[in-house]
Formats: sequence, structure tokens, C-alpha cells
Amino acid sequence: MTKAQAMALAKKKWGQRAAVRDDREASTVAQRTESSALLKEHRAQKPSGLQPLNDIARAAYREHYRAWRTREGELLHAALSYRFSVGRIDEYFGAFCIEGQGDTWEEACHKAGLLPPR
Repeated sequence: MTKAQAMALAKKKWGQRAAVRDDREASTVAQRTESSALLKEHRAQKPSGLQPLNDIARAAYREHYRAWRTREGELLHAALSYRFSVGRIDEYFGAFCIEGQGDTWEEACHKAGLLPPR
């Protein structure tokens, strides 16, 4: 299936609000699996919620927590990104609402309900 065919199926279901996306820099299956495992390990190392009492320790804690959150965001993005996405543009916010995503256009269209179940 091609991008044009996926767009035709999406337009049939959602009309002019239909949209498709091809993210060439998305994670592969192996990268997503590895990132998911690393994310679990990373979340197990989450800094404690106890705030230090003095200002110097509090600043160091904040910096450490920011670095931890940044790394968590990177791993989460890698664990959840797919190359092909099919969806619609939200009429209120104008945002792309993903209805289905996958490593092929067929997989994305199946998950979005544009093709009959396999």
C-alpha cells in the first residue's frame, strides 16, 4: 500500500479532515523494544520525592530531576514512535489525532479501522 492509497482510505472515512504522516526518523521494532526495556530501568531509578532542606542541595536536586525527566522523554519517544500514522485533524484544536500507526501503511490502516480485520 502507498501513501496515496492510505490517504484515499482515510478521506473515505473522515473526509477533508483526513491526514497521514510518514516519519522517516521513527524507531524500528528493535529500537522500540530496546527503548521500552531501558525506559523500565530508567523509571526504576527515579529520584525520590523528598526535597532537600537547604538551597544548594535543592538546586542540585532540581538539576538532577530535570536531567532525569529529559532522558525519560527521549526514551518514551523512542519507545512509542512508529513510521506511519493515519488519522484526522481535530476540528476544534487543529491537532493531528492519530487513529492508527504502524511500521507499514497496511498496519496503520488496520489499526485505524480503515481496512477489514485480518
